[in-house]
Amino acid sequence: MPKPKQPGTSAAGTGSAHLQRVALLGSVSMLSLLAIGAVADARSPGASPGTNPAITALPSSEQAAMAVRRTSESLARTTQALQAMRAAQNAARIAATAGMTTVPNGLGTGGLVVAPGAVPSATDGGTGLWQGAALPIQSMTSAGRTQVQVTQNQQKAILTWSSFNIGRETDLYFNQTAGGNDAANWIALNRVVDPGLAPSRILGTIKAEGQVYVINKNGIIFGGLSQVNVASLVASSLALSNTQFLAGINVQRNTGGSGYLLPQFGEFPANETGNTPAPYTPGNVLVDAGARIVSGKQGLVALFGSNVANRGTIETPSGQTLLRQARTSILDRTM
Repeated sequence: MPKPKQPGTSAAGTGSAHLQRVALLGSVSMLSLLAIGAVADARSPGASPGTNPAITALPSSEQAAMAVRRTSESLARTTQALQAMRAAQNAARIAATAGMTTVPNGLGTGGLVVAPGAVPSATDGGTGLWQGAALPIQSMTSAGRTQVQVTQNQQKAILTWSSFNIGRETDLYFNQTAGGNDAANWIALNRVVDPGLAPSRILGTIKAEGQVYVINKNGIIFGGLSQVNVASLVASSLALSNTQFLAGINVQRNTGGSGYLLPQFGEFPANETGNTPAPYTPGNVLVDAGARIVSGKQGLVALFGSNVANRGTIETPSGQTLLRQARTSILDRTM
């Protein structure tokens, strides 16, 4: 089958085993790029300053002092750049506060809406609309914010929504504490089947002890006031089947005797049920200026869509950030 185009890609490098062959696009967090630049430019006091004859002719003590000055100046420039970027991000969050929004808070039309027929059920081979978790419960916090909590009771939950929009004063919390010490490996898959074909708008917060996947073929937008704190995040407009999810997104599968490798994300000519899905162009996955996405230590933030752009802040301490654009509805790690 034809391979999808890989515009503007570069090697993802070593790190997490998750999707390790997927390419990393250029719009990674500027924080990460600046930090890399600082490390690349800084030299230890005893390092060679170069091959300039005028410098190498200086006494070693003067060379060391010059190296220290250059390191100090480089770090000062990096610090100034980081401060300017943080100031710009803070300004964007303030601007987002003053902006108009049509996304209501909490559960209800236009906000978070469970899909019709999605009722809690036992795992049934991956065909259930709501399994592995209780239905969402809404409450008010002391700060006047709306909290929506989904309590997970299985290591992998499949949750189907007809609308997955989070208002600016809404905190969506996936309670995965039942996982105990293994909670970081608990996963809540949120599949959005919006009949209005609208992208999901994340304007408030998402929190979880473990991992959160959001799949909406129409796209996903993280607004300027959004804040995500989870062990790992996958936000994709490419399809993710229940079978692949339950097997693990880092597991490569094939069709059996044909030897055809099934894509881990996206539709393919004949899916598990034997149906031929209608082709579609995936929506965009966008992180607006001011938005903050933070993973746990050694976590993963993966954004997949037709167009992917990060103008906010993505932090993956000792982890991995993957931004992948795909012009078709197929994405696999064999590209």
